[in-house]
Amino acid sequence: MILTIGGYIDDKYNLKPKFLTIHITIALLVAVFFGGLQIEALSFPFDKILPQNSFLAYLFSFLWLGLCTASTKFLDGLDGLVSTVGVIAFLTIASISFSPLVFQPFTIIISLIWAFALLGYLPYNFPDAKSYLGEGGSEVIGFVIGVLSILSGAKVATISMVIGWFIIDIIFVIFLRLSQRKNPLKGDRLHWHFRLIDMGLSKHQALTLTTAIILITAQLGLILPTGQKVFVLIVQIILILVAFLLSIIFKKKNPQKG
Repeated sequence: MILTIGGYIDDKYNLKPKFLTIHITIALLVAVFFGGLQIEALSFPFDKILPQNSFLAYLFSFLWLGLCTASTKFLDGLDGLVSTVGVIAFLTIASISFSPLVFQPFTIIISLIWAFALLGYLPYNFPDAKSYLGEGGSEVIGFVIGVLSILSGAKVATISMVIGWFIIDIIFVIFLRLSQRKNPLKGDRLHWHFRLIDMGLSKHQALTLTTAIILITAQLGLILPTGQKVFVLIVQIILILVAFLLSIIFKKKNPQKG
């Protein structure tokens, strides 16, 4: 409710960057400190059990939910991208929750409801979109992904294979903006999907390529041992850096498209 209302206000009044994270922070505080939502173990990369109600449990839970919410909020710049990744993430969570070691019927049902709801919405959200998620919609999707990943046995490592691409992209873009002394929350064309379009890909091609990458990493997240997932993250970082360098080269050769 907090994210929906905050997102609606942002869409309606186009809030300044410094106000964009206020309602998200409130929602995270309510979920973690008042709702008792906590990550109990971190098998990746620390292989550590977190004491219940400890500072670390609260901290990592807050950070994880924040990253999930931010990953969908700040990357809702390409029609159909957040909806498509949401479907993949929710189906991945349902798969985890269906496994014998976890088996949580409630999480399975909720994940499938979200996955099929987004599948029904996708025809209206594909490029060129007839309907948009808005700030509230994109934020809620990321937040629910984070919540369900914790409820499904805290499989943060597996879900990070799905949305880790976006988290890495956000961190990379924020670093670039800060290095250029720009507001890290102010939108620009530094994100992965914009760079693909700037290199000459159409919106459909950029969406298809990104979806293919996320499908592969999601599958790897389900089958790879925890320790090997770090290599997938390294590959993701390299690919984002390569896209960044190629987009710079393309802009220099085709300045009219920059």
